[in-house]
Amino acid sequence: MTDKNFELETNTVWSFPDRGKWATHDSKYRGNFSPYVAKNIILRYSQEGDLVLDQFVGGGTTLIECKLNNRNAIGIDINRIAVESTKSKLLFDSRHTKWLYRLNLYSSALCKHY
Repeated sequence: MTDKNFELETNTVWSFPDRGKWATHDSKYRGNFSPYVAKNIILRYSQEGDLVLDQFVGGGTTLIECKLNNRNAIGIDINRIAVESTKSKLLFDSRHTKWLYRLNLYSSALCKHY
């Protein structure tokens, strides 16, 4: 379920041989980024059990990596399709028994909760 070849980047120049396709990652959502980026940031700047906020959930890359690396997550997006797609991507089993996530859709103009 994880990338066996992953190594935490130790310098400021990151280069990845491929986009990354472990777990439920895919490149279908326009504008999403490599899971290597999310994983490096999550592992470097948070601890297991911490809460991570992704205010532009998009394709769900950050929330998937949070689940795989035992971080709790809140994801927000104005795009209903992005939220629904991410919800379905988070249905995989994880080695962590306790995991909290919350996905919400907000209108940027009214901040109305759907």
